[in-house]
Amino acid sequence: LLRAGHTVKVVDLRARRYITEADIPEADCVGVSSTSGEIEWARTVGRLAHARGIKTMLGGAHASFVPGEAAEHYWDYIIKGDGELAAPEALRQGKVGVYQMPLDDLAGWFPAWKVIGGQGLSRELFTGAGYGEGPLAAGALSSRGCPYHCSYCRSERDRVRYRPIDDVVTEIGGLIEGMGVRHYRFYDESLTLNKKRALELFRALEPLGVHIRAHTRSDAWDDELAEAFKRAGGEEMGFGFEAASDHVLEKIRKQETVEQHREAVRVCKRQGVICKAFLMVGLPLQRWPEIEDIKRFMAEERPDRWIVSVFAAYPGSDVWACPVKYNVTYLDLSFDHYWNFPERPTIGYQDNSKEDIWEQYQDLTAWLEREFPR
Repeated sequence: LLRAGHTVKVVDLRARRYITEADIPEADCVGVSSTSGEIEWARTVGRLAHARGIKTMLGGAHASFVPGEAAEHYWDYIIKGDGELAAPEALRQGKVGVYQMPLDDLAGWFPAWKVIGGQGLSRELFTGAGYGEGPLAAGALSSRGCPYHCSYCRSERDRVRYRPIDDVVTEIGGLIEGMGVRHYRFYDESLTLNKKRALELFRALEPLGVHIRAHTRSDAWDDELAEAFKRAGGEEMGFGFEAASDHVLEKIRKQETVEQHREAVRVCKRQGVICKAFLMVGLPLQRWPEIEDIKRFMAEERPDRWIVSVFAAYPGSDVWACPVKYNVTYLDLSFDHYWNFPERPTIGYQDNSKEDIWEQYQDLTAWLEREFPR
């Protein structure tokens, strides 16, 4: 938008429990980026802006996966996928509708930190959910996309696009100089997916003297990567283990095995990198025996940190699109319940009800709190 000559103001409403008309800035157009779990808040923004005659724009995951549903609620422009080209085009045309313009080349595209300012920093980002506050940190992104199609995530594979390493280094160097930020969490789906590029990135980051946390896959992690990651300032690597039963991993199309999960933890321990396990309850085929599999895995491998989510079948996932295939008998369609740490499950199965899932979640989290206190 800035490149297209628009004046842009960023308003951070994430901490607001209630959004009122006073929160809506004076503007020709108000744009919101939203996940499915945040869409009710986003609709409030859209409704309040429309009431004042302001044009509205919605982007983010919800708009990208269910643009038709999103278009029913207060939005003039729906941005599907990348927004860098599509958003200015929507404003140029001024026509109500869905706009999709993929950004094939990420070179030269940088977050507008001069506009975002301190709103883009957080003291909870580096520590992660469940571990309190820590040093002021910023998010970083060196790639977009994921070539996998796990059934709990997205039903279609996505092409991975990489930013030039020089651009990543330039952005971080600018934040160090301009805002003194030396702690970063990389948001890449899998930072080490391309091993050769990951090693080059880590070498380029070494001179900056930064502290890094990131995420990757079990099958994209080895001692060479872990050693280079640590030299670059890498402190913690998170893994979406999700489950510790091979038949569950196969059902959700994870394309990983429990043994690969085990080796990922062991690599971290050998190289002195903090290992964070991301786990889920309520996945297809995951019942009480599979919860015990998770406990056994955690007790035997002992990753350093953990987080447990209750599975929600987000729009765009295969479970959402084909619930019968997964023996789903209950699906909560209230998107405001679609959080990683909900007050209730949003899914139930023929032989594992939503009540069972909630009991399994409480049991597993209580066990983890005892065995791995935070």
